[in-house]
Amino acid sequence: METLLSAFKNKKNIITIKKKEFDIFYNCELKYPLITVSKITDKTGKTESNNKINRKDIEDPFKQDKILPKKCSMTPREYNTYMEYGGSLGHNEPAGHHKTNLSIYNETFLFSNISPQEIVFNTGLWVILETWTKRLQKDPDLEDITVFTGNIPSKKSIDFNGVKINVPDYMYKLVS
Repeated sequence: METLLSAFKNKKNIITIKKKEFDIFYNCELKYPLITVSKITDKTGKTESNNKINRKDIEDPFKQDKILPKKCSMTPREYNTYMEYGGSLGHNEPAGHHKTNLSIYNETFLFSNISPQEIVFNTGLWVILETWTKRLQKDPDLEDITVFTGNIPSKKSIDFNGVKINVPDYMYKLVS
């Protein structure tokens, strides 16, 4: 982790954000994370108590992260325009992995953890990868699991009815 921190230290347009259960290396120019880092443990996806966290009970959980300067973040209006063209607000750190409590869960919905994704990708292959990484917690031969989730930006931005967005060409998960 320290090597990753040093790789991004003093880099132009990169903001390092430490959340309770994950770290974000956010690109201010692209307005999405380049990479997030988290651990998979036996507690991943489980709440501290018997209280269930159900997303449908939370009114529009997506919000701007107050840590980010406004110029560095997409706005709800920009994301709404993007969604009209088949875009989706994709989590780098999956909400379902961070259900320790409502505060931690809500951190996953902040725009600092969101990348523009195509809806079919977000609800298809990406969900499969998120589910696979969470299931690693059940493997008795694995411990100290770290997941790096990242974006490979496009070389150009796309104009969605006046909203210019650099939609990543690729997203990936590395597990160590």
